Amino acid sequence: MKLDFTLYECGVSTPPPDWLFYVNNQHHINRVYYVIEEGAGYIYKGERIKFLKNYLYVLPHMVDLEYFLEDEKFLHLFVDFSSSTTLNYNEVLSFPVSDYPLINKNLDYLRFFLNEKINNFFSSLVTTYDLYGIKERVGFAVSALFYDIMEEFPVPPLFDSAITKSINYIQENYQNPLTRSELAKHVNLSESYFSKLFTEATGISPYQYIKNYRFDIAISLISQGISVNETAEKCGFSSVAAFSNSFKKKFGYSPSEYNK
Repeated sequence: MKLDFTLYECGVSTPPPDWLFYVNNQHHINRVYYVIEEGAGYIYKGERIKFLKNYLYVLPHMVDLEYFLEDEKFLHLFVDFSSSTTLNYNEVLSFPVSDYPLINKNLDYLRFFLNEKINNFFSSLVTTYDLYGIKERVGFAVSALFYDIMEEFPVPPLFDSAITKSINYIQENYQNPLTRSELAKHVNLSESYFSKLFTEATGISPYQYIKNYRFDIAISLISQGISVNETAEKCGFSSVAAFSNSFKKKFGYSPSEYNK
């Protein structure tokens, strides 16, 4: 079983002030939550579903969810990641961890490690903790957790192999200029056929996928306090002005305003 994912954020915490904006405005981020104290949930097809204590939730980006918060004391272990292959279910997965000893054991280790070392950890976006080996150790712990979840709940491939390959390419190269022609060439398809196949599989065009993915990363970076200038550069926008204008058009206010 191959695990192919990019880890963005991992920690044990109560929601920060911008939590609802953060979770409700990212398009291609999958989430795993282990609920320690209740107080939040998600809305799916108009139904409000509360997170239950001592349950683990896999919240795939392909499922149209909106999150809500009822109590600021809501406490959870969270893993935010992107992947075209790993934990890509077509519905929310939830279960009491006490029913699955191996998953429970991996969660206990990950929770203990995060509590002991850091309260909040950004794996792929900053390298402050590399000297201490924390990034690698968190990655191994998350991989073990994901592996055991997929062993218990096997998931079929979500996309055609060409689409999977193109999504992986986007996620690995989003900082660079990307074109539909380049993506089609990477998967050995004609540009028109690739675009048709991609849109049918994901529901959006390759251009929109790239743009949304860059916004996902931008929100993560700004939430960490990274400057607007550095965020624009890291996310592959042609200029700070282009980034700011696109951000404001999509979210209703500028990155600087969100940063405040």
